[in-house]
Amino acid sequence: MRIKYYGQSCFGLTSANGTTIITDPYGSGIGLSVPELSAEIVTVSHGHFDHNNLSAVKAGFACFDKPGIFENSGVSVEGFASFHDDCRGKKRGANVIFCFGIDGLRICHLGDLGHVPDKKLLGAIGKPDVMMIPVGEVYTFSAEDAAETAKLIAPRVVIPMHYKLPGLKAGLNGPEKFLALAGGGEKTGSDVFDIDESDDKNGIVVLEPKR
Repeated sequence: MRIKYYGQSCFGLTSANGTTIITDPYGSGIGLSVPELSAEIVTVSHGHFDHNNLSAVKAGFACFDKPGIFENSGVSVEGFASFHDDCRGKKRGANVIFCFGIDGLRICHLGDLGHVPDKKLLGAIGKPDVMMIPVGEVYTFSAEDAAETAKLIAPRVVIPMHYKLPGLKAGLNGPEKFLALAGGGEKTGSDVFDIDESDDKNGIVVLEPKR
């Protein structure tokens, strides 16, 4: 499968048969260019404007924005309740973590998670092959908590998201502090990452969206 990073928390996940999932599409107001997107499935982790711009995706998709177990276009989708802050949503509300079953792989998108997962949530997430994690600190958890979460979940591949990019208006931090705490990572210079069930790829992979 192919993972393509569009910036902020927006990814395109495309299976071997061409089924595409778009996560957290954003609007042009954040300063990044909104690409022309199409998908069978769109997920929204929470209702903030930089994560829920469904108009960025060509009509005809199934949208999931709540916890639950779903299936569409041969893809399993699991949504798990969590919070956008470390005080049970009192500051920034709820967040949904989504896990996808695609091409024999488990892919986890943490959305704007604001707290280290407890044992119950860790058990629900399981052991993903790939996990997207917010590392820009502002509006989500700290780099220390992000590094701890990555260690607790222990996916094969970690892909940072929701960090400072050229042109982004939100005052996020870069990924460097997280990378230092989590043991380094590979800056690919690319916006895409390919992985399949038989790969032995592992580690932290920093994708850089094209402008």
